[in-house]
Order: sequence, then structure tokens, then C-alpha cells
Amino acid sequence: MKCLINIIEIKWYVYVIAIAIIILLIYIGLVISSFCLMNSFKQKMDKCVESIRIDLFQMQESLNKILDLFKVYIDEKTYLDLKEKINKYEFKNLSKDEFFICFSSFEVIKKTLEGIYINNFESTNNETINLLFSSFKDVTIHYTDMAQDFNSNAVGFNYWRNLYFTKWIKKLFKIEEVTSIK
Repeated sequence: MKCLINIIEIKWYVYVIAIAIIILLIYIGLVISSFCLMNSFKQKMDKCVESIRIDLFQMQESLNKILDLFKVYIDEKTYLDLKEKINKYEFKNLSKDEFFICFSSFEVIKKTLEGIYINNFESTNNETINLLFSSFKDVTIHYTDMAQDFNSNAVGFNYWRNLYFTKWIKKLFKIEEVTSIK
């Protein structure tokens, strides 16, 4: 009976402090989990960026090989102009904002090379050229898949960055929103 009386005699502010500590621990857990999830999304986005750089390099290689096969069918000025456009980009230094520009440029060059192919090789079925165009198409599909994967992870990253209760902490650490890849 005396033990029960001691429990009742505990002051009200002890309960308030205990509840405040529990709420604080839950908040700290939310902050830590949001940072962990943001880091997870960031790592996935970094892998996508590296994969896209590899895809763009493979597109460049395919276009260079196709252009070299067409060298005898086009004039020197056109050849050098296309070669310069193909080799314009340095992929290690290419930012994610420049990916779409590079990709679009390669698509235009591919259409130009397809026009040359139709005009000069339509009557023959050149296996090597067909394989190179097919390879370019496969890499293009992989590029778009990786861009979509990056964008999905960017949405997840931005969700956890903009979480209402922890947004002020991310602003304090200057964690910026991630933009998507086109």
C-alpha cells in the first residue's frame, strides 16, 4: 500500500519530462532515418549517373565506328564535321544537366548516318553496320532506363529532403533538391 502511495506522489512535471524525452527520441530517430534514406537514394543516383556516362561513351564509340565505315561515301569536310560533333564531349566531366544535350546530339548524328546508310547501302545488307545501329539502339534504351531510374530516385531523395518536420535541418546543412534528368 505504501508503494502505491509513492507512485501517486510523483510530481506531474516528471511525467511531462518523460513524455518530452520520448518525443525528442522519436524526432531524432526520424531525422536519422531521413538522412539514411536520403543517402541511400543519393548512392543509387550516383550509380545511375555513372551508368549514363558509360552509355553515352558507348554511343560515341558506335557512332565513330559507323562514321569510319562511311568515310569513303562522304566528303572530307562532312566527315571531319561529324567526327568533331561525335567527339565533342568529355564524359568524365559531363554533368547530369548536360546528359540530354549530349544524348540529343548523338541522336541527330545517328539520323544523319542513317540517311547516309539508306543512300549508299540500301541495296546491300551490311551486317556490321546493322549490328552497330542495333547496338546504338540498345544503348539508347538503357540510357532512357537509367534516366528514369535516376529520376525516380531523385523524387525519393527530394521527398525525404522536404519532409516537413526535418526540412529545417537539411536547410541548415545546405542539402539542395536534386533536379531530374530529361
